[in-house]
Amino acid sequence: MNFKTFAGRARETISKAKCILAVKREALGAFILMMSARAHAGGLLDLITNFTALFNAAKVAVVALFGVVGLVAIGYGGKKMWDKGGERGDDVKMTQIIYPILGGTICLAITYFGVLTLITAGGSAADMGRTQ
Repeated sequence: MNFKTFAGRARETISKAKCILAVKREALGAFILMMSARAHAGGLLDLITNFTALFNAAKVAVVALFGVVGLVAIGYGGKKMWDKGGERGDDVKMTQIIYPILGGTICLAITYFGVLTLITAGGSAADMGRTQ
């Protein structure tokens, strides 16, 4: 057996293996499609229910995001205050300290009033975003 015959047989074996893998891949895809949940056309009520749940989840995410942004902004203002007290005192302006701290305070106030409104309405902080 010479090299050309061996190379031809190797190429033929590799192409057969690729065909077998393609068939297995298609069979797996067909199996997944058969076993998945059936799609159905929901009515307008399902659409509204899903949109309401999405809106409630978005509210919780936005309130939490305001809290995180507020804490980060206050921390950034505190770092700038530290820099002003250290060696870089002349490089840091007072507005670079006041604006982040003020913005962070406003963001935390939004988070606080969002949770306070929920508690005043009769819920607890754990109920935020929960629907009945």
